[in-house]
Amino acid sequence: MNSRIQLSEPSQRPPRAPSQRTKQVDDPEYTQGLFDSAIRLSRDDFINEVFAPHYEGGEHVTIVGPTGCGKTTLCFEMIDSIATPELPAIICVKKPKDKVIEEWLKLTGFKKTEVWPPITKRNWNPRNKRVAVGQKQRGWVVWPKQSLKDIEVDQEKLSKDFKKVLNDCYRHGDRIVFIDDLVGFAQEYNLSKVMTTIYMEGRAMGCGLFGAIQRPYHAPVIMYGAAKHVVLFKDPDQRSVDRFKEIGGIDPEIVEEEVFKLKAHEALYIGRNMAPDGVSPAIAIIGAD
Repeated sequence: MNSRIQLSEPSQRPPRAPSQRTKQVDDPEYTQGLFDSAIRLSRDDFINEVFAPHYEGGEHVTIVGPTGCGKTTLCFEMIDSIATPELPAIICVKKPKDKVIEEWLKLTGFKKTEVWPPITKRNWNPRNKRVAVGQKQRGWVVWPKQSLKDIEVDQEKLSKDFKKVLNDCYRHGDRIVFIDDLVGFAQEYNLSKVMTTIYMEGRAMGCGLFGAIQRPYHAPVIMYGAAKHVVLFKDPDQRSVDRFKEIGGIDPEIVEEEVFKLKAHEALYIGRNMAPDGVSPAIAIIGAD
């Protein structure tokens, strides 16, 4: 694995040609350029050479994009690259049926559980019928069963179930928690206060929150301010672009320009404190494949 790829700072100039880009990432002349640009990386290079080697437990990730852009798939791939038994991923699923999750379970080997903490046959503890979350398992999909008879009853049950998951992950730390449609999730299950606490204190507790959202202007600013890693997909809605420009620590004109240039299924990555100077945001364009 090549861990020498360095992301662009807002003051860097672009490579001379796309075919030379990979060769330019370690060139001192490149890293000391004068023009604004984001380095372009394939999805595999981004995940395996940029994101995974630099991710630390407790860091938050925010991924924003309209339906069908590929944000959930990218988030799954990012999680799959860093989840270990020592830093297990906990995926909260609220839909009664979800083919994407079912396929992802097969690909990753994560285990499905309807209750939390999960009950397993291996290492059975007759006293409490539970085992440690990280014990030889690098990922769990928490998928509570629903009656589908009364929506309000199901929502009340799910609210209690997911609150238990979040409190447990926050309390014990060394967890990655992923929630798709995080804003709707928090509102539907009255978990906004819990989410805010995790965003504010999760880094210190070792609890990293991965949140995917469709409409950035509906999301609280803390989702951008507290996230160490932000991924933005192209959105034709000007309100979305305006909210992107509010992301602190980076020139709003650069964000607007780079997002505008994105093609279908491409994304702009902003990694805080990952640039060579250790202070400026690092930026990169993630390819569609």
